Amino acid sequence: MKRFIAITSDFLRGSAWAARAGRGVSVIITGAMAAACAAPPATVEPHFLASAVADLPDGTPALVGLADDFAKQGRFGASIPLYRRAHDQDSGAVAPLLGLAKALVAVGRYDEAAEVYRSALKRQGDNPEALRGLGGVMIVSGNAPLALALFGDVLATNPTDARAMNGRAVALDMLDRHDEARAAFRKALAMAPEDSEIANNYGLSLALAGEYDEAIPMLEELALREHSAARQRQNLALAYGLAGRQRAARRIAAIDLDLRSVESNMAFYATLRGMAPADRRRAVLGGIRNPAHDLRQAANRALSEPPDAGQTVGRIVAAEKPAPAPEPEPAPEPEPEPVALEVDIPPLVDPTGYAVQIAAYRRAAELMPGWKILSAKYADLISDLEPRRSEKDFGPRDKEPSGFFYRLNAGPLKSYQKAANICKEIQARGGDCWVRPPEPSEGRTPEAAEPPENEKQD
Repeated sequence: MKRFIAITSDFLRGSAWAARAGRGVSVIITGAMAAACAAPPATVEPHFLASAVADLPDGTPALVGLADDFAKQGRFGASIPLYRRAHDQDSGAVAPLLGLAKALVAVGRYDEAAEVYRSALKRQGDNPEALRGLGGVMIVSGNAPLALALFGDVLATNPTDARAMNGRAVALDMLDRHDEARAAFRKALAMAPEDSEIANNYGLSLALAGEYDEAIPMLEELALREHSAARQRQNLALAYGLAGRQRAARRIAAIDLDLRSVESNMAFYATLRGMAPADRRRAVLGGIRNPAHDLRQAANRALSEPPDAGQTVGRIVAAEKPAPAPEPEPAPEPEPEPVALEVDIPPLVDPTGYAVQIAAYRRAAELMPGWKILSAKYADLISDLEPRRSEKDFGPRDKEPSGFFYRLNAGPLKSYQKAANICKEIQARGGDCWVRPPEPSEGRTPEAAEPPENEKQD
């Protein structure tokens, strides 16, 4: 029989695994019920040293304290008899029962754990840890409706209990109420944004629903965290496999699993990929339990943390990132728009009267600035006149003036005498001035498309 080894739901917090046989495979799911404490892989100690207990002083707190220490070390086989002895000494105390139930969950003894949680609830019916713990056992047992009710009892008293909201989300997913589960996961993350267990469950939920664009980045980030473990890596492998990214799935799975297990997982990913999302959830989340859990069995073995696992994940995730799109070639700079010359001066091309030339420039752009300066300077003489331009090309001769000039004129004036008087006064003030009689255009401007009619030749 092929074995599928996965580390999927973090809802059963801890490192004990539940196995489920079915569809020709054995599904291994690590767990983290939110109520339980995180711990190293569980070990079974059938022959607990009785002398260690005999030396303890009587008293429930001392026994519970030692049992808690063993549980934190993953030595649940040692902690279980201590919790039982503490309970025998004080049958009304809830703490020994809660510790005992969590230890029983850690070694896969779910039916016993459920009875112990119920015993705790008989003593303290609203104990949130007992309600969450029993809800978690119901998840493992496939009783999602009862689990949903138990987590609802916790949330009725404390609506901000992130672990209960996480459990509610898992139960909703098992009931194929994915939209509600998604909303519950988001609420749980809003309450506890840094909780890796909630994020891992949410990422798994999204992956099983086929929402890979959201699931894979979330699971990649979790697998890259400093204290990530096999369950985060294998959920990422599962998401890659469901998305059809087989190379990445195989490489991530191989960090924790042997080659045979990796190939079994790849076959299972392919099977899941062909299922509808609801069927996938049932295949992975439904009924994940094995009352005869035994860590000595191959399918139930605890995986040790490989050296440099985080760096390996980093290299694989980096290789999976799409290459950045090449920078687009910069668009060519647009041709500068031609600057409109400030030449609002009409040409002096028709013999309509005399004009007074007050300046000459090499560039047309200098005409209007020149007019503004000179018309203000000689305002008393030419303020009632208008600017006119004319052009003169002296050609490339040796003496001055040579070349092309734009002439700035004031006019028109119908009287030569008036033009001469204005020009004489301007010269008296140190300016340049010439009287221009009415005559044809003196030259063709560079802008002119056609010469005036009187310059055209037959």
